[in-house]
Amino acid sequence: MNETETTNNGASASTETKQRLKSASRSALPAASAAFEDSDELKQVAKLLKEAVKLKTVKSEADDRLEEIETELTAIAMIHDLKGFRHGLAGFEDRGWQARNTLNKQKLVAAIAEYGAPASVIDACYEKGASYHDTRIVIFDLE
Repeated sequence: MNETETTNNGASASTETKQRLKSASRSALPAASAAFEDSDELKQVAKLLKEAVKLKTVKSEADDRLEEIETELTAIAMIHDLKGFRHGLAGFEDRGWQARNTLNKQKLVAAIAEYGAPASVIDACYEKGASYHDTRIVIFDLE
């Protein structure tokens, strides 16, 4: 059984389907039962993963519902030509379509080449960001 969710991609009115679950049989992760010899530790891992699945499911469903609410409120605001509204302590603000500026390396290389700077100058401008520990809870599909 493969469960999916539908989301608005934010760029258009069309929808895309994304996979909510991954295949357990194709995972490179070792089975917890093989990774832990201590039964108490295995029980703790199993309990934590079971709780994580419940929480991720609730969060995913809440995110889906919030997206639906935002879509409905956007439609209402557009119909009435409003940029937002409030009721009590809650409000909705439509800031319109937004875009982030990004650096286009090809354009930068061309501009620097045109003015005589070597490509090594571009490479010297890149800095490694701060390190972070990347962890995530993965929910696998029941096969």
